[in-house]
Amino acid sequence: MCWRFHGKDRMSKETLAEYVSRIMEENGIGALEVEARSEGQITDSYIGSIKSGKQKNPTVSKLQALAKGLDVDEDELFLVARGYTAHRQGELWSVEAMLNSMRKVASSRDLTRAVKELIRLKPAQLKAVIAFIESKAK
Repeated sequence: MCWRFHGKDRMSKETLAEYVSRIMEENGIGALEVEARSEGQITDSYIGSIKSGKQKNPTVSKLQALAKGLDVDEDELFLVARGYTAHRQGELWSVEAMLNSMRKVASSRDLTRAVKELIRLKPAQLKAVIAFIESKAK
């Protein structure tokens, strides 16, 4: 679950249902589009049951399909489903998300090389690279 701020100092956890609803709203997509993006591995009605909170224990394969359909990091979606905090774009990562990312970097020669190069950049150069990457991700 992700922490959400309500009011000045009040926080509450974001459920899987809330997370899925938020991601879909932020990206302007509906359940049918998520189904299509998942290549039919999860149906729009199943997505609706997750969003409504009726489906509380989706299978691993359904969560994988949902992550694909939402175009979100699979590890992050699994963390939310397990009750951990997900990170939002622009926020610092949770410990779990950081460790999962570090595992991916360590297991990929290209990612390791990219991270080494990013670390060498000056702050202004790094911001320019991030802006470029974000523009290509859209």
